[in-house]
Amino acid sequence: MTQDEFERTINAFDGTESMRGNIYYRVLDLIKANFVVEAHLLFLSTWNFARFRYVITSFDLPAYEALLQNLSDQLQPLARADFASVNFDQYREMISDSFDRLAAVNGVEFTGAAKVLHLLNPRVFLMWDSAISGWHTPRADYHHLQVVRSGFWTPPNYRFARSGTGYHDFLVYCQSRFSGLVSPSPRKTLAKCIDEFNYCSITKCLADRGGHNNQGEI
Repeated sequence: MTQDEFERTINAFDGTESMRGNIYYRVLDLIKANFVVEAHLLFLSTWNFARFRYVITSFDLPAYEALLQNLSDQLQPLARADFASVNFDQYREMISDSFDRLAAVNGVEFTGAAKVLHLLNPRVFLMWDSAISGWHTPRADYHHLQVVRSGFWTPPNYRFARSGTGYHDFLVYCQSRFSGLVSPSPRKTLAKCIDEFNYCSITKCLADRGGHNNQGEI
């Protein structure tokens, strides 16, 4: 993977996913303005809509707010870290526990947990979805992806566990795959760029082929 190839794919995301991109940056602006819970609700209701729509009327907002504060404190050792250089193995237990606590929240679950972690630290945590984590079916579709055929994307069996340990393994894998690459935009963290690359190279391509994923999520 060259820097030029990386940048071309990221530029493709900007051209095809402008609405999602606009919401993402509005969410970040809300967080900067200290409207943290409001930002998370907007993000979950758009970027995690497939799961969050079922709990909109019953979502326990005070409990979620308390969880965010607790996780913010728990993840403080990563506050100044960066995806490219952080030693993920050093923080394996912390990351796995944070993910599992979020994934246990109805409406957040295993795809939303990664998104929430990204909002808590956009420089360190990657987002994922069912396709990127390897749960698209039929699984044979993965073999048709250019990113797989080129040998760049070859996770074990194209599938990561839907758990904190699986998410940690995903972070470690992506760190090795995207080593040496940098964000082409001061507006985007490397973690956000990698998410855009994965979305365009995996999620969108699989959606164009048809099939489905086990959570009904893109």
